[in-house]
Parts: sequence; structure tokens; C-alpha cells
Amino acid sequence: MENREGLPGFALWYRLTKVGDNFRGQMHSVEKLLNFDREVLDIAIERVHQLRDRLKAKGKFADIQLHAERTAKLLKNIRQNDSLRNRYEIIANQALVLLVSYFSSSMHALFTEGVREALLRDVDSSLLRENLRISFRELRDADFDLRERAPDLLVQSKDISFQDMQSIVRAFKDYVSISLEKTEEVNELILALSCRHAIVHTGGVADTRFMRQIADATPRGIKPDVVLNQTIQFSDTEVLEIAQSMLAYIEIIGEKIMERFDVDKSLRKVLLAFRERSSPN
Repeated sequence: MENREGLPGFALWYRLTKVGDNFRGQMHSVEKLLNFDREVLDIAIERVHQLRDRLKAKGKFADIQLHAERTAKLLKNIRQNDSLRNRYEIIANQALVLLVSYFSSSMHALFTEGVREALLRDVDSSLLRENLRISFRELRDADFDLRERAPDLLVQSKDISFQDMQSIVRAFKDYVSISLEKTEEVNELILALSCRHAIVHTGGVADTRFMRQIADATPRGIKPDVVLNQTIQFSDTEVLEIAQSMLAYIEIIGEKIMERFDVDKSLRKVLLAFRERSSPN
């Protein structure tokens, strides 16, 4: 078994930590998407200043220098006042859609790790009592090694969706024996995943299905007062807050998986401290 080689528990810790690290990188890409217009303006301002300075160094073209300075001031005002934000507000909704996709992939990765460990370690559990149908073609495609394919076969067989919080919570409870609490942050994740569906399928309109999905997602700090037929529009701040809640949820599940499979807490602290010291500033 992989995590019995070398330091016990290290391999599992590493794989689970990597899921969180990958999501952090994806969060950063979403933040860059949200701020793309600001980055473009920063580049434009820098280039205009460079032009002004080159003209000034040559000691001529005073009128062009003045135009360059005025242009730079105009761009700075646009940048400081976020004057273009309303023109690009749709990007926040698309950023949320992208963020939910990243989160779903992370949930799938964590579930895969949990199922693999349970299959290898458990003596008796509901997972081990599950019956799966598999064709010879699927066996062949898996190179007759079900260790890697078993989690995906389970997902397909049970129609588990990682874009639905109820399905996620049920899957971890039924097949990894991990219970996940319902908190205000989880309610915001329910909202986010439901909004992804609305943005993609109904143009962001809160239809009857959407209202039913979020009916029990209270209390929550983000969009607590959505009403039927309202057009949903996220702000940059809301998207980034949801991203932090997603990261926290990923880390909680990672910790619970390590506790479930007895990865020593002292070892985890040592590995985390070493990782933080080794990370570039």
C-alpha cells in the first residue's frame, strides 16, 4: 500500500494537501480573471508613463509630453474609480461558474482518495458491501487493475454529482464514513453551486427550481434575500468570499480523511511546518 512505504501516512497527506494546493492556484487564476481590466489599465498607464519619460529625456515634443501626462491621469482615474466595472460585471458570474468547476474537481479528487483508502484499509463497511456492475471492456480499459478505476466506477454507478452539495455530503458519508456539518459557509456553497446551474441554464434567473434548491440554505451572508425571477449578479467580493469558503471546505474534508485513516496529528503538524518553511515567500 502506497502510504505504508517510507513514512506512514506521508503519501496520503501529500496527495490530500496537493488537492488544496491545486485549488489555491485555481483561485488565483479566477482572481486574475476578475481583475483583468485593472491589469490592462495598469499596463496602459505604465506604457504611457514610459512614453512621457522618453520624450522628456529628449527635451522636445513638450505638447506630446503634455498629452501623454493627461492620458495617464485619465487612465489613473478610471483605474482608481473602477469606472469600467459595470461594463464587465458579467465576468463575475462567469468566474463563479469556473470556480464551481474547480471546486467540483477538488471534491471528486478528495472522494477518490477517501474511497481508495477505505477499499484498502476497511475490514467491513458499507462501501465494501456495495455491488457494482462492470463490463469486460471496462476491465480491459482499466488494464484489469481496479484499484485506480474503482472510485470512478462507484461515482458512475451511483450517479454521484460533485456539483450538488447534498450529493457531496451523502457520498462522503455513505462511502467514506465521513460526516460533514452544515454551516453558514456550507449554505453559501449550496447557493454558489445552485447559482452556477442558473447562470448556465437560465441566464442567471432565479427560477422555481433554483428557489427550491436554496430554500434550506440559511443562514448565509451572501445573497440572503434572493427572490423568484430575480436576475442573479455576483460581485467580485462575493466570488472571492465563496472561493475562501470552498478552500476551507476542501481543507476540512482533507483533515477528516486523514483522521479517518489515522494519519498521526503530530506527523501532520511536522509536515505542515516543513512545507511552510520550504514554500517560497
